[in-house]
Amino acid sequence: MHLPGKLKLTLPFESIPGSCPAYLVGGTVRDLLLSRPPTDYDIVVDGNPEDFARHLAAEHQGRVVILGKPGLLLYRVVITGNLIDVTELCGNSIDADLGARDFTMNAMALELTTGRIIDPLDGRRDIDQRVVRMVSADAFRKDPVRLIRAYRMAAAFSFSITNDTTDAIAGHASRIQASASERVRDEWMKILDSTESAASVRQMVETGLLDEIFPELPKSPEQKQLSLDAYEDLEEILRDPEVRFPKWANEIRVDMAHGAAAMLKCCSLFRWLEPKPGASGGIVEGASSDRASDARADAAVGVAGRLRFSKYQTRFLDTVIRHVPLAHRLCRAELTQREEMRFFIRLDEHVSAMLLLVAATEEDATASVDAAFQKYYRNFRVINRQPPLVGGRDLIKELALDPSPVFTRLLSAIAEERLMGNVTTREEALEFAKQALAGSGSKV
Repeated sequence: MHLPGKLKLTLPFESIPGSCPAYLVGGTVRDLLLSRPPTDYDIVVDGNPEDFARHLAAEHQGRVVILGKPGLLLYRVVITGNLIDVTELCGNSIDADLGARDFTMNAMALELTTGRIIDPLDGRRDIDQRVVRMVSADAFRKDPVRLIRAYRMAAAFSFSITNDTTDAIAGHASRIQASASERVRDEWMKILDSTESAASVRQMVETGLLDEIFPELPKSPEQKQLSLDAYEDLEEILRDPEVRFPKWANEIRVDMAHGAAAMLKCCSLFRWLEPKPGASGGIVEGASSDRASDARADAAVGVAGRLRFSKYQTRFLDTVIRHVPLAHRLCRAELTQREEMRFFIRLDEHVSAMLLLVAATEEDATASVDAAFQKYYRNFRVINRQPPLVGGRDLIKELALDPSPVFTRLLSAIAEERLMGNVTTREEALEFAKQALAGSGSKV
């Protein structure tokens, strides 16, 4: 295929079946102009999309998966791991199809037979100017999820949103409540996945859209400003942890991979939720000893349920928001050594997230958080990741014990003493177990 200028595109198929006009559209063309490899391929055909899809699959040893419902069917062609979604042209021309889309950057087409780019709404100009512009205000009435998608696009590409689009979002913000929760959640999490989301989140506050999605957020302008400032600081740390925590940057990156960074940003905002009077509940057993954080964690669980967050996401929100006061106390040196170790043992999976929240929330906390990371990564994790000194078989063989629930409590107590530095060898572990069983020393 010959493309204009220096544009390059390698398609997962070599020939175009049939004689009906076919066009690459949407994000595929946008990514081509941004020199980004496409993640999938969207094709519209001025003809029968099923025939086109089946011929395409047959010619390239692919297969067809039919998605959607009658009247809105999509034919997904899978060719060597590539996904090509084929649909029918919307309207009576390609220009009409593009005019029904969300933003000008997504309202371009590439004619497959000629390589000609069709751009009736100046999407290429807007990409060059790095702006997100609505196709029309009617786009938000047709699909209110586009209200939040505008900010997702801005965050993903580091674009700004045009004034007329921002005004239209503010005017239609309340429509977002009519959208399916799952779709809103997906767009929201994609915003948080971006390393440059702070500007989008702040603008969502300014247009009122964030309050429409999360009415539990604080109403006080001062509290909103504090939460946004903390969010920006957190994102800056996550983007480049070497600046604040050079010794722990690698560990932080590992802990914040696979969606954890996005969930932590969500915690950064949700920890300021205004709970309903009398709200209670929660997933993680045991109160944090901070009633405000317990109530906010309960509120976050409620929001997660409304937006159909996964169990993992809900537990992440609940655990971090409920127990972050303990991380603050750790950084202020208000916990005993045993309390520190029990905090690490109980909340191991989320400790680094809570410490990063402390760093983003408290002024001049870098040194104290760095010291807490030292205790966690070097003192606790190094020992905790080592094989246990003794196991159940040792208790049976050396102490002549029968298997029982006492085993779990005894082995946990030995592990805690090891972390405290009181037990360092197998022999010391067995001696501790004997004393514990005899009623002297630490209580099992």
